[in-house]
Amino acid sequence: MADPPPSPSPQAPSPAHPSADKPTPIQPLDVFQPETVDSLVAGFLAVLEPEMLRVQQSLQELTTNQEEMLQSIHDKRSQLEDTAKTSEIQATLQKVPVYRHKVVTVTRHIQNLGRRVKRLQQRSNKLKELRVTKDVQRRREFEKKMEQERLLEARPSK
Repeated sequence: MADPPPSPSPQAPSPAHPSADKPTPIQPLDVFQPETVDSLVAGFLAVLEPEMLRVQQSLQELTTNQEEMLQSIHDKRSQLEDTAKTSEIQATLQKVPVYRHKVVTVTRHIQNLGRRVKRLQQRSNKLKELRVTKDVQRRREFEKKMEQERLLEARPSK
C-alpha cells in the first residue's frame, strides 16, 4: 500500500500555487460506473494475481507430492505383503527338514517291511518244499507198506 503524499504544511505556502492554503476536496468514487469497476478489477488483479499464481503453483506441488506419497505408501504396502508371503515361505521351508526326516523314516520302514516280507516268502517256500518232500516221502512209505502187505497176503501160508 502506498503512503499518501505529504500534505503541504500551513506555515510555508507554496509560491507556485496560491491556493495551497486550502486543501482540495476528494472526489467521491462512483463504484457503479463500468470504468470504475474495470479499474478496480484491474487493480485488484494486479495486486492479487502474482500471489494467486504462487498459490496455484504451491497447490500443484502439493498435489504432485501427495501423488508421490500415495504411490510410495502403495509400494510399501506391496512390500509388506510380499514380506508376509516371504515369511510364510520361510516357515514352510523351515518345515522341510522335519518332513524330509519323516519321509526318510517311512522309507526305511517300508524297506524293512520289504526285507521281512521277502524273508517270510523264502521261509514259506522252503516250508512248502519241505512239506511236499515229506508228503512224497510219506506216500512212498505208504506205498511201500501197502506193497509189503500185498506181498504178505499174496504168499500162501505154509
